[in-house]
Amino acid sequence: MTIKIAYLYYDLLNLNGENGNIKILKQQLEKQNIKVELVLLTTTDNIIGESYDLFYIGGGTENHLRIALKHLQKHQQTIHQAIENHKFFLVTGNSLELFGKKGIGIFDFEEQTAEKPFQEVILETDFVGKGIIGLLNQKKDIIETKYPFFKNSQQGIHYINFFAPKVFGPIFAKNPLFLEFFLKQLVLFKYPFFTFQPIEFEFEEMAYYNYQKLMHKKLVE
Repeated sequence: MTIKIAYLYYDLLNLNGENGNIKILKQQLEKQNIKVELVLLTTTDNIIGESYDLFYIGGGTENHLRIALKHLQKHQQTIHQAIENHKFFLVTGNSLELFGKKGIGIFDFEEQTAEKPFQEVILETDFVGKGIIGLLNQKKDIIETKYPFFKNSQQGIHYINFFAPKVFGPIFAKNPLFLEFFLKQLVLFKYPFFTFQPIEFEFEEMAYYNYQKLMHKKLVE
């Protein structure tokens, strides 16, 4: 059994250690005895949508996003078709901009400038019982989206198997419950009868709950 991952713009979009998401996911898949074929793609490469089970794009600087966008525009139809064909996408941080009206236009959302600082947040989802912790860049706010990722914020999109939380992280390092959810969804989509070995995140969960308590304490204060 193999999961094939396309890591798009690995050399451009890796702000705040975003490549950690791929490292963590690969490690957990291999613990399940699933082979991972990781393909690194950049602006000189072609994108073949049906070749991959998962596309990953991390966050980056505005200049690097512009470079990536020029390449992504050439593959708009391929990417759109892959999304509609239920291929998995994980798009973190500000790379969600690439898919909006000012990007390749797959999702009908715009952003407005909001000069706010980076801050740690806990945002609720329908995926896991606990909130998701992440670093949110609020210099650009999504005005409105039909497919919100979070229940209490517009800062993200979830559509079919397209997951785009607009938080930096890496999100999998800070959120073991979301990692487990995403891992199982990805594997079961391709191998519906797969039997998972126990997934243990003892230290990760301890760190998550301690950090969550600290965040709630700060909010109360």
